[in-house]
Parts: sequence; C-alpha cells; structure tokens
Amino acid sequence: MNNITNNNRTLLPIKQHGAVLGVSLVVLVLITLVGLSSFQSSMTQSLMSANSQFQSLAFNDAERSLVEAEEALEAQVLVAGAFDFNTADDGYYSADEALNVFDINWDTHTAAETGKTADDKYIIKYQGLELLPGEDESLQNNNAPIIGSSVHTFIVTSRSKNLKRAERVLQSVYITSEQP
Repeated sequence: MNNITNNNRTLLPIKQHGAVLGVSLVVLVLITLVGLSSFQSSMTQSLMSANSQFQSLAFNDAERSLVEAEEALEAQVLVAGAFDFNTADDGYYSADEALNVFDINWDTHTAAETGKTADDKYIIKYQGLELLPGEDESLQNNNAPIIGSSVHTFIVTSRSKNLKRAERVLQSVYITSEQP
C-alpha cells in the first residue's frame, strides 16, 4: 500500500473509492433531465402558440365571410322584386325550411363558398317578419299593419376551417324594414 510521507513520518494511506466520479455522474444526469424537461416545455409552448395563430386565422376568415354574406344579403334585399329562396346552391334558406345551423354538415350542405378556400362558407336563413319589442299588432284604419312596427329578420352564419383543423363559426342577425 502506498503511504504519503512527510519529513520521514508516515501519514495516512491513500484510498480512492471514486466518490467524485459518482457525484459527477449524478449531477450530469440531473442537468440532462432539467434540459430535456425545458426542451419539452418549449416544444409544448410552441405548439400552443401555433394553434392559437391557426384559431385566430380561422376566426378572421369566418369574420370576412360573414361580412361578405351580409353584403350579398344587403344587395339582394335592395334589388326590386321578390326574394328567391329556390335558387340552388346559393346558401339562402326560407323560414319554412327546417335548418339548425348548429347541426349543419358544412361539407355536404348547400352553402355559398367564399374566401381563400372551399372551407370558407356562409348560409343565410330568413326568419320572417317579426314584431319589434314594445309594438303591438294593431292595424291602421285600412287594416294594414303600422309601418315600422315589424322588421324582416335574417340569420347569417359563416364558417371557416383551415388546413390545421382550426374551425370557427360566426353568426349575426340582419334586420331590415324592406320587404325581401
């Protein structure tokens, strides 16, 4: 056994057990685990950020389609003559048609396509003539309804879906006193 000597005196024998190597390996494993955890957290945050961006783009596209639908409806209402709900594939539905906008299969249902892709669509449903709040159904002397006591109401629904499966559906109510 090797002994350390100092001025002809024998000191302690040298024994090496590799404790520094073991501690170094444990610290290295801990640093690796912290690095992997940080990497995984960073990747998750990146995916969440991208998803948020796709959702925002889908919302903007649906809003653009909604504005386009309202402009098309306004142009249709301003045209003289009766409103034609029988035109195929135009996205207009009458009050008589059973249509639940929350249960629509947008891929197979008749809707007007707009926007950048075929997945940007809208439908317009005529709700009918509705009495304004606070008004009654009283008639004038000639049995005609009082002008301005009721309005024609439309529900405009738009939908956008992008390639990353982000989907947004928006609705608005369009009201006019003009006879459609």
